Amino acid sequence: MQRTPGAQVPTIGLFEVLRQLRDPVGLLAKLGRRYEGATVRLQLRPGFAPYLVVDPNLVEQVWDRSDETYLRTGMMWEELAKLQGRQGIGREGPDWKPSRELLQPMFTPARVREMYPAIADAVQQSVGDLVRRARQSPKPVALVPAMKVITHTVLGKMFFGDRLSAEDALRVGEAIDTSFQAMQSRVAMPGMPDWVPMPGDRAHRAAVRQADSIVKPLIDAARAQPPSWDVISMLAHATLNDGTRVKTDLARNNVVALFTGGTETTAMTLGWTFIALQEHPQIARRLQEEVDAVVGGPGNPVLPEHLERLEYTGMVLNEVLRLYPPAWMLPRGVVQDDLLGHIPVHPGDTVIVSPYLTHRLASLWPEPDRFDPDRWKPGARRPHKWAYLPFGGGVHRCVGAYLFRAEALLALAALHTDLRIRIRAPRGTRPQGSISLQPRHQVYLDLAVRSARTS
Repeated sequence: MQRTPGAQVPTIGLFEVLRQLRDPVGLLAKLGRRYEGATVRLQLRPGFAPYLVVDPNLVEQVWDRSDETYLRTGMMWEELAKLQGRQGIGREGPDWKPSRELLQPMFTPARVREMYPAIADAVQQSVGDLVRRARQSPKPVALVPAMKVITHTVLGKMFFGDRLSAEDALRVGEAIDTSFQAMQSRVAMPGMPDWVPMPGDRAHRAAVRQADSIVKPLIDAARAQPPSWDVISMLAHATLNDGTRVKTDLARNNVVALFTGGTETTAMTLGWTFIALQEHPQIARRLQEEVDAVVGGPGNPVLPEHLERLEYTGMVLNEVLRLYPPAWMLPRGVVQDDLLGHIPVHPGDTVIVSPYLTHRLASLWPEPDRFDPDRWKPGARRPHKWAYLPFGGGVHRCVGAYLFRAEALLALAALHTDLRIRIRAPRGTRPQGSISLQPRHQVYLDLAVRSARTS
């Protein structure tokens, strides 16, 4: 296919992009209103103008060809590789498909159901820590770090079983989180050479070393022990389709990639849920009433059998993921010629799928900016197969989506059972785009312990 200039595609000039550099989500929202689903180009630097893809029909095309034409290369993927490694499920290449085939059976709905008791226990443990903290001190708690402690505790249990203490699991989570946050400056400036020092480079390298110092010995130790149900044991004892045993580095990369994605997705979703509930008290009351009816009120533990009865809580979760998808932009590198709708794309081009914008298209969602969990009533019609894509799509759809949902629902139920939570944040808290969608300003929680008399 001969290279075509693509003049028919509106291009947002470098000057306008630079003016909005501190608020990329605001820029996307403005473009969404201006072009309402049309593909545009963003001039991020001279010679680099990715296509912003919003129309669900074009999203479907990208996902359908995500194993041959639109690959995870360039932009943020190069930075993530410094944390997740250049082999495994987090990267393209010869090890990706074997890793996916290896991990997929570990996170099927049936397999995740087997994990429900362990997930519920870990959630109860981490929420219990918050309850004790609330009893000891009235000081507010930072929202996002508190949610990450919950996810680190749960994922630590799922991934490492009983072979790692809760404290060391938190250390792994904190190291991975530090590395993840430290790479943000490079993600914001795609194409910056590695030899140019950037803020966070040193912290990133130190954090990766700390995570490796814990995770790699665990993999080697797991090999010397009988197989167990936790992820690291299953990887340590796994063999690939060619009969070779999974090497330590590949197992490490897969664990870190899954841990990173699981932490960010769940913690940010829980955080945005509390922000949304604070701004919509009627919805908050309805969720609280359901949790109390299902769990039984303060002092009762959340149990696996509660999950299927938390219907409205699940609807709230779906709506949070619609308005605040953690993976708000998903870049893909073009590796072979294609016609994306009517637009010719070529090797070296980049397309960015934006769940954030697709989820807010007025042509798909009535009153798209309104927080309305009733959109997700049982039997409600979905406007398009790819109108809703919080977990990505195609061959790279999030392998841990079922685990995420169980963890998030149980965490919301446990938090609402034992704590009364108030948010300290400006009304209309705006999102900030980095690798994941985060609150622009620090948000704090005022925690009060619920009792049968005060609930």
